[in-house]
Amino acid sequence: MRHHLTCKSRYTVYLISCKNCSKQYTGFTRDPLHVRHGGHRQEIRQQYTELGCHFARCGEENLSIQIIDCVKEGQDDALLYMEGIWQNRLATFEQNGGNIKRIKLFSRRLPEFIKRALGI
Repeated sequence: MRHHLTCKSRYTVYLISCKNCSKQYTGFTRDPLHVRHGGHRQEIRQQYTELGCHFARCGEENLSIQIIDCVKEGQDDALLYMEGIWQNRLATFEQNGGNIKRIKLFSRRLPEFIKRALGI
């Protein structure tokens, strides 16, 4: 990676992996990653999302999070695009059995050639 990224980095695409069962989730955040990670931990405690319920079963200690890409702050469309690219590259779509949470379809905001490339 060409950037120095930390838990305080913003506008990142990240990968959550379950060390217990190997399922993965690709997400993005405009906020610092540590803030978004805190949100995911809240989801686990309250079990109100698929990701939260998954790690409530497998154990929060099995959650691993890492930054896999970033875009320049303020480039929201590029952030959504990069999340889709990584979901496609890592096959973390729910239909592939990989993603814990459903793919976020922002297809109305993406150009047609990008939709075709992502298969949406």
